[in-house]
Amino acid sequence: MGATTTTTVTELVAAIIGEARMWMADTSLFYPKTGIATQFLQFKDLRNVQGKAATFPKLGSIAFGDSIEDEDYTVTSALDTSAVTVTAARKKVIVPVTDEAEYSSEQDLIALAGRAIGIAAAEKFDNDVFALFSSLGAGTSYNASGSPVTAAEFQAFITALRTAKAPGPYAAVFHPWGWYEFLTESSSPIINAAASDEVAKGVWRDYYQASPFGVRCFTHADIDKANADADYLGAFLSPYAIGCVWKRDLAIETERDASASWTEYVATMDYGLGVIDSTMGIQLLQDAD
Repeated sequence: MGATTTTTVTELVAAIIGEARMWMADTSLFYPKTGIATQFLQFKDLRNVQGKAATFPKLGSIAFGDSIEDEDYTVTSALDTSAVTVTAARKKVIVPVTDEAEYSSEQDLIALAGRAIGIAAAEKFDNDVFALFSSLGAGTSYNASGSPVTAAEFQAFITALRTAKAPGPYAAVFHPWGWYEFLTESSSPIINAAASDEVAKGVWRDYYQASPFGVRCFTHADIDKANADADYLGAFLSPYAIGCVWKRDLAIETERDASASWTEYVATMDYGLGVIDSTMGIQLLQDAD
């Protein structure tokens, strides 16, 4: 039997990285550039530049005024009122694979390891986004704690963001149970084809892909609970609420532990997330019972 060489190990790791990145990109809601909800994050790419922190300005309100001929116009408007600095940090997982598992597995080790690492990376990134929802504007005046979201309340969130002059488009992030209760509201127009036409037909075709009232809706089972577990804490977002700094793509290295007779696959990635402007997003409470 031929010996395992550095070349074959390198090829194995490269294949697992490719598989893992594919699963991360395919699974994550907010993964930069390819996630289906990535447009609702502000993104700064630091992969090929020095430093691991970036500044996101919070824009002020500027206004035109009336000028008078032959008179100097002296009113100035500040472009930004403040700024938020977001710093990237390392995220890591270690997956040990025993020698016995490697040579006795009837399944493709590359596919198994890549899938597990990629899904874990996607969940970590999305969960870090979800953790910021508690820092957004309070939404209890639009939907009370311990009650399902109604179609009327859904419209109130839209109105609140419009009133705050939050640029569109908007997104709503639900827990699957919150989404279920939203759609099954008594007399809801959302799934009524006579009332909602193509939106309702779209829900019947694909339960988790809908844009009622022009708002992109997403669901994720990892949405956190709030209020002593009475609610799921989702969010109503404009694209200017949350910022992401991306420093290093998902990478994998191997480390041999001979005494344990296994190889550790060490996966890392570097990024940072932060709330840029809490008025650009609102907490979306959803009944958790």
